[in-house]
Amino acid sequence: MFLPFAIALLAAIFIWFEKRLLGLLFALASALITAAWFMHHASDKLNISL
Repeated sequence: MFLPFAIALLAAIFIWFEKRLLGLLFALASALITAAWFMHHASDKLNISL
């Protein structure tokens, strides 16, 4: 779960140093990884027995 945050940090650093295209690409990669990770974990039923 650390990977999307590390990539988002890199995106912010690139944008800070005015490498805007590279920063936007890293931000897009972070969003895609986060969405894929969510779909991976949200697709299972919760087995909760109360």
